Amino acid sequence: GGVRVGDHVALNWAPYCGRCFYCLRGKPSLCQEHTDTIWAGTMKDGTTRFKTPSGETAYHFSGLGCFSERVVVDESSCVVLSKDIPLEIAALVGCAVTTGVGSVFNTAKVEPCSSVVVFGCGGVGLSTILGAKLAGASTIIAVDIVDSKAPMATSFGGTHFLKYGAEGEEEIAKQVQDLTEGRGADYVFEAIGSTAVQEAALACARPGGALVLSGLAPVGTHAAVPTALLTRQEKTIMGSYYGSCNAARDFQRYSDIHIKKQFDLSQLISKVYRLEEINEAYQEMLEGKLARGLLVFDEAAQFGPRGALPRSSHVGDGDRGEEDVAAVEDVDVDNGGGGDPSSVAEGPS
Repeated sequence: GGVRVGDHVALNWAPYCGRCFYCLRGKPSLCQEHTDTIWAGTMKDGTTRFKTPSGETAYHFSGLGCFSERVVVDESSCVVLSKDIPLEIAALVGCAVTTGVGSVFNTAKVEPCSSVVVFGCGGVGLSTILGAKLAGASTIIAVDIVDSKAPMATSFGGTHFLKYGAEGEEEIAKQVQDLTEGRGADYVFEAIGSTAVQEAALACARPGGALVLSGLAPVGTHAAVPTALLTRQEKTIMGSYYGSCNAARDFQRYSDIHIKKQFDLSQLISKVYRLEEINEAYQEMLEGKLARGLLVFDEAAQFGPRGALPRSSHVGDGDRGEEDVAAVEDVDVDNGGGGDPSSVAEGPS
């Protein structure tokens, strides 16, 4: 068991202990043993493994700290994958795909022939659209502020595309109702993290329908929720953290979507960057030019004959991504007690 030298791994940013109240109830993404350290940006012993050039303490983002050539992580953050999975695909599965597809299958449990609305067509939103397609939804409505997201949403399984404009909540709800026999959608997913959009998304759900929030709104912000309407119309609001995933199970499952040719997940990659281009990557993300940006540290090592992507190459025509992911060359694994790493594995984050 455990991680061995030479393993290919995807990094899980929600490490888990396997024995707490939540882990034992099938909710490892809510593990109480790791939650505080993730938010504190430290390892379990309260220390970090990063220093700034001047020697000051630097903290781990989500227990990983991906924009590093070498990282120390908890062993449960390393999910071993079969070596026939391209590492660029494993990197996508480690965040966007798991969050989006997982929100459909694990959180909402979307039923066949249902109607789905997805707000936001970045990496998580497009993965949500894909999940809805795989679940057998018959109507999949993508909503975004960028017109050029329409063809990408369609390629991932969307049946309709709506432009979110200045009219806001009332207009978008009316358009959704027009596409769902006047009812509203069975399931609505908000994959952005905007309280204003969350309010608009709730208005798009039919009576008895569900709103799933997978986008993280800024800490301290609040959406206005009409609680009387929730009661009278029996609407449900659900949070979906990391797609309610069990990473050890779901990473391989979602990688199989690509391996078994159910869908080419590389379509999520709008552009590939080297680490020294990280500021360019962020700028283009903020300008709405990416679905997902991929950072590579050693292209020769990471991308073999299964389809290398040249540096700063464009793939597809995506526009806006919630977050970039990185493929890293080496991962040091911390087994929870601090001190020396227990093993080294090659893989993406």
